[in-house]
Amino acid sequence: MDQKILGKWNEIRGEILKKWGELKGSELDKAKGNVVAIVGLLQQRAGVAKNEAEKQINEIVAKYTPKATEKVDEIKAKATAVAGKVNERLETIKGKIKR
Repeated sequence: MDQKILGKWNEIRGEILKKWGELKGSELDKAKGNVVAIVGLLQQRAGVAKNEAEKQINEIVAKYTPKATEKVDEIKAKATAVAGKVNERLETIKGKIKR
């Protein structure tokens, strides 16, 4: 499975099926998230030109992958903030122990 698609396959699969009703879920499942295979299916079953199929699949994938990246960044920022607070408390405790 294409790494960009990993974890968001169900959403991407659903959008592809909604956009191209002539495709079957079982056909997409056989493609296993492989963008090249999905593009091939669109060419064969839906009559979409290769360049157009690639463009549209990439647009669908892009809708879901930035969300995952944003979430990771958000979690990292929260973890950094928590680590900062923990270090502040640790320094406070160390100061009290030295007295």
